[in-house]
Amino acid sequence: MVSVGSAGSAGSVVVEAAPNSSGNNLDNLGQVALRLAKSIATAVETFASVGETIGDQNAEIREDMFLACREARTSGATLEKIGESLCTSILPASFETTVKMMRSLLAAVTRILLLTDNVVVKQLLVTTKEASPSQIDTMSHFAEFVKAFCDFGIDMVQLVHLIIGERKLMVFSRLVN
Repeated sequence: MVSVGSAGSAGSVVVEAAPNSSGNNLDNLGQVALRLAKSIATAVETFASVGETIGDQNAEIREDMFLACREARTSGATLEKIGESLCTSILPASFETTVKMMRSLLAAVTRILLLTDNVVVKQLLVTTKEASPSQIDTMSHFAEFVKAFCDFGIDMVQLVHLIIGERKLMVFSRLVN
């Protein structure tokens, strides 16, 4: 059995290879690789669609987001083709190509996540700015600026603690369920 993620969780892939009559799973490896590659390609397609939607809604990242989504889709499709070729023959060169495509996919997905994070941070900053008038506009001394900067730092540390707490809560709820 080849398992990526956990069974039943969102975004997980579980691929099982039943032993053949001779007890050798090598013959089934190609089929496992194909099913896994197809699952990855489908997940990448969904992920890229969400990224493009975010890009459509935010003109400042649209071009970069579309490029990252295109690269992710290309890598996902190439991985699927590699999975298809592994059904017929398993060669060391196939593994080398697979690793290169996985790195390319990881780079594209990371870029999509970073662009999305930029949008979220900007939205948080805009929301915070709208909620309270800018303190910098009313400052007349450098000491006031330093105090405001320290207060901002404290707020950022509290935000990080909230985020970490939410992640721990999500991990705990996954373990419980």
